[in-house]
Amino acid sequence: MPEVRRLSRPVTRRRMLTSMGATGLGLASAALIGCGAIAPSASVPAGAKPAGSAVPNRGGGWRTGIATDPPSLDPYASISLSTKVAAAAAYSRLLAYEAGPDLPKVNFNTVPDAAQSLEVRDAKTYVLTLNPKAKFHAPISRALTADDVRFSFSRFMGTIGTVAPAGDAQLLSSVDKIEAPDPRTVIFRLKEPYGAFAQVLADARGLQLMPVETGRTLDPTRTMIGTGPWMFRDYKPGKALTYVRNPDWHLGPERPYLDTLEIAIIHDAQTATSEFLSGALDTTALTAAEIKRAQGALKGVQLVRDDVASIQNITFSSLDTNAPWKDVRVRRAISMSLDRDAMLDAAFGLKELKGLGIDAPYKWNGFLPWGLGEYWLDPKAAMTPAQQGAFKYAPAEAAKLLDAAGFKDGFPAEWHFTSGYRGGYPANSDFAAKSMRAIKINLKSVVEDYASVFITQTFAGNFHGLGSIAYALGEPGNYLASLYLPGSPRNTGKIDDPKLTDMITRIQANPDRESRRAQILDAQRYLADNMLNVPLPNGPTFAGYQPGARNVADFQSQGYSAAVDQAYQWWKA
Repeated sequence: MPEVRRLSRPVTRRRMLTSMGATGLGLASAALIGCGAIAPSASVPAGAKPAGSAVPNRGGGWRTGIATDPPSLDPYASISLSTKVAAAAAYSRLLAYEAGPDLPKVNFNTVPDAAQSLEVRDAKTYVLTLNPKAKFHAPISRALTADDVRFSFSRFMGTIGTVAPAGDAQLLSSVDKIEAPDPRTVIFRLKEPYGAFAQVLADARGLQLMPVETGRTLDPTRTMIGTGPWMFRDYKPGKALTYVRNPDWHLGPERPYLDTLEIAIIHDAQTATSEFLSGALDTTALTAAEIKRAQGALKGVQLVRDDVASIQNITFSSLDTNAPWKDVRVRRAISMSLDRDAMLDAAFGLKELKGLGIDAPYKWNGFLPWGLGEYWLDPKAAMTPAQQGAFKYAPAEAAKLLDAAGFKDGFPAEWHFTSGYRGGYPANSDFAAKSMRAIKINLKSVVEDYASVFITQTFAGNFHGLGSIAYALGEPGNYLASLYLPGSPRNTGKIDDPKLTDMITRIQANPDRESRRAQILDAQRYLADNMLNVPLPNGPTFAGYQPGARNVADFQSQGYSAAVDQAYQWWKA
């Protein structure tokens, strides 16, 4: 029998449309912070009081921020976080991630966005029925149809006109064809089974739904016309993107509760903190020192903790033939040069947080973020002794490995990172460079502009030496696929390991939760043996919210859209 999932209350996002069908993910808290977004996903730390959810007030505006201008307003034209965050406010996806006060803060359950129901006929056939109330913003002002979905897919894959494929086109590479038998029905037929296909449809890196007029009467680089909860109004480079509530939103009409949304461009973290303390920002990321300052300056400030669903790696250039890091001993030596607990103190202020009575665990990212719970292979406890040794701080042993590999006197290399990320990223990048220099890897720091150089060149793998690369991605299998499959735009080191590729391909096709989880752990063990990237530690981060903000702790999600697409549930007392 086919598997049919429909909603008895189709306009309620918190009613589950489809949970990770087969994989059944429900994970601990995780976040996007450290990759540039100011408003992260979160859970409430000890001693903090989340806002209650009494009868919401209607009206008012919400002002958040990002650290850099989006390279493009077209969500298909750039893989930049800034572009994805800007687009997520205006465009719908077929599905979205579920959020609510009775749910884990990070889960990969999917719920309706523009789709009203999902029928899984078999492992390769997904039938979605569109919400009849989904309507494009003015000046299009018409219902979303299956032809729009089919057009969006063709544009995303670069199979329409002269439009190039989206940077994240690989996300939908499993689709053989898409059919539109009637205006409200969309059928995805896959080339092979894909155990997390529902999550791909919910991922903000993927299929943002655009009208067929896009590229003809609408220029997506200048405006954003979608069916989302917010209608785009203006973008002033270097200043802000502004939106107003969509009164005809298909999951309204009472939501969004707020009238306006502004995403300010604030390059400097200290400026963002000052604006938050003055009341000009409704939320911002806060370091340990800033938390203490906020608690003293802003009575009733709300603190929300983000556990880690993002990852930061030392990535190795594929352009340098016969480079030292082609030898696994060199990669292990680099890992062993890092005092990861000291990095957590330096980059995330864990000692200071503990001094404030705030719980901040010393957990290390491995090849998946530690916020992914049972899918994370703990470098301190779950790896083999040899694998754990490659993560422990042992500079003397690291020097011996370099000597054995033929680099007793070290070697020079460039060290690429960007000025466009906040959170622990800058301190982690500086600390890693000092650690490597201590074992005679003489790095030349190359600090790059985010939009013009880092995203277009270094992130794309066009660099020499080593790079400090941060990612916030989707469900666990997609993390591995994005970072390690050949051809993925986030495979910065151009890694092409046939055995690993086969392992990840099998993970993608597997619809069984438990065996898929075992496969994901096995892939991480293989990565621990080979250290194709060197993971840096990420600590929990914190967001401050104004005292009058409501529902902010209860409605959070993960991924590129976390900063804005839960804002339809937020309101102000």
